[in-house]
Amino acid sequence: PTFSETQTGIGKTFATESAEDLKADTKQTLNFLKTKPVTKITHGEFINTSITEEKKRGSTVVESILPEQPQSLFPQQQQQPVLPPQPQDKSTGGLAGWLAVILSLLLFTIVGYYTYVSVGEVNDKIVELERSITSMKSDLTTSNNFVSNYNSLIEFFNNKDVVVVNLTSVNANDKATARIFLAFDQKEGLIQFKNTRALPPNQGYQVWIVSKNQSYSLGVYTPNSNEYLRLSSFPFLPKEQIDKIRITIESNTGSPTPSIDSYLEGTFVVRK
Repeated sequence: PTFSETQTGIGKTFATESAEDLKADTKQTLNFLKTKPVTKITHGEFINTSITEEKKRGSTVVESILPEQPQSLFPQQQQQPVLPPQPQDKSTGGLAGWLAVILSLLLFTIVGYYTYVSVGEVNDKIVELERSITSMKSDLTTSNNFVSNYNSLIEFFNNKDVVVVNLTSVNANDKATARIFLAFDQKEGLIQFKNTRALPPNQGYQVWIVSKNQSYSLGVYTPNSNEYLRLSSFPFLPKEQIDKIRITIESNTGSPTPSIDSYLEGTFVVRK
């Protein structure tokens, strides 16, 4: 309420406004106390009420300085805009890619097949060459042995005093033969077997010289096709005292005395 001051003779008096004025004033006061309409805040932004509107309502506006955006304890992450998927251009590139893959596989298959065939042919040729080399080595070894034997034979027959003794089987149906060459000046001898039967590994052919019914061993031998074998020992008797040469089948280690049955025999003849 509003009080008015009046000077009187008694002193100062105070009087209130009329009832109608009080009612109007009260109405304005109540309007001031009414709840103001609240504006919704979007995205943390404060919207200040227009001073002009507040003046129209007849109320005092207290301006406050507020930040446009409140401080936050948690920083907001900027959301990346989600772009819509870009439509893919469908062209003939996919078909060309598949054709390239198919052609590449076909090319690799052809190259692999020809490589496999070529490697197989090369391996076959290598095997044939190895066989040829092995055969040539065998032939070369045989030739070397032949030349060596015949060189020895030639050297042997270059000796001046050589006696040849031919031995035949005591069995008329057996075609086994042997030849013995004795060089008395060099004290060397050779023996050659032909058509003899194969013996067990623990047996061999033992050569004997006979002089006045006494037999003397010249060693045990195993025939080796038509090759000439060197005598391991030579007769110590003069050739004029040798009557004959005989061959018996004995142990491969040799026997001190010959068996009764001879396998091959030959008469020793000295040429004058």
